[in-house]
Amino acid sequence: MKENDKIKSIQQDIEELTKKKAELIQEIKEREFSSDINIDDMILRFREAKSKGDIAEANRILGNLNDAVKITVKTDNRSLPEQITDYAKSSSPIKYPWDMDLYMKNGGSHIFGARPGVGKTTIALNFIYQSFKRNQPSIFYSFEQVEPDIWIRLIQFYLYDKHNKQTKYNDILQSFRRNQEFGELHKQVSIALEEMKEQIVVIDSTGWTVQDISASYEHQKNNFGARRIQYVVVDYIQRVRPSRNSGSTKLEKIEGIVMDLTSKVKRTNSAWIILSQLTRQRNDIKNQLPDSSWFKETGTIEEDATQAIILTREKDTNGSYTPTIGMHVVKNRYGTIGEYNLRMNMPTGYIERQDDI
Repeated sequence: MKENDKIKSIQQDIEELTKKKAELIQEIKEREFSSDINIDDMILRFREAKSKGDIAEANRILGNLNDAVKITVKTDNRSLPEQITDYAKSSSPIKYPWDMDLYMKNGGSHIFGARPGVGKTTIALNFIYQSFKRNQPSIFYSFEQVEPDIWIRLIQFYLYDKHNKQTKYNDILQSFRRNQEFGELHKQVSIALEEMKEQIVVIDSTGWTVQDISASYEHQKNNFGARRIQYVVVDYIQRVRPSRNSGSTKLEKIEGIVMDLTSKVKRTNSAWIILSQLTRQRNDIKNQLPDSSWFKETGTIEEDATQAIILTREKDTNGSYTPTIGMHVVKNRYGTIGEYNLRMNMPTGYIERQDDI
């Protein structure tokens, strides 16, 4: 091939590549990455595969990245007053149950911290049940307990609330094993399940990331259609798997998870209840009023929260927990801080009322 022909061929190749580059840039401008895929994580893995010379893996990840570009961006043509009006309509506060002078915010993250056994899960399940009573859907993500265990506890609430029955956990299990012997109870349990499953979604899993939770929430939101999901519970934050680039220490990983989750939460139209395990040492300090420093052993997770609440519970002379749960609001972006007491029905865990302090 003559020198002039080679130059001409190269110029044509450059023009073709420039054209493809322009088309690619335009395509990227017209599309956005889907919210259920961790793009940063995929890019990191792509670079790692490339640096190791694993071309097959790099090409596979690159193909997944290409597939991730799939949702068309819609330009918001609303005026600023219209945007604020729509925001106000969608972010009306949710009043706490039990006649409490507290409110949750749609798109807000509400951290509930306590040591093991105090009642984090029980409190969260009571919120879920109260949402069911209002005919509002809710989601409970359980990363510690299996789904049947969660449903049995909700059934206990239902039987106590509807039939004034303080039904033991094991009796509900027996009603499924030997339904002839527990005929009436089995019938009531079956009705409770059918009614609650219309409003409540329970998902138990392990090893989920924030991206998995976000994708699942979007899926459930589509299933419920126009009905707004009132509460979303994450039980609990230390059980969520961190992304690959979330930090090296345990505290950094937890902080990364919370920051990632709160960034997703604020784009939703639900109140998120995020449970957090507190260390025994901090909670065992005598005569110390709960404050935000109690969260320090789990990083600075309260800093990104809309509300931060610490749950406490006294023990009687026999070493058993009393029916009163203390709720210490140590941070509240849209209200006051303070202390509230809730009265629990001991056999069932059902919160009956707010107690006098």
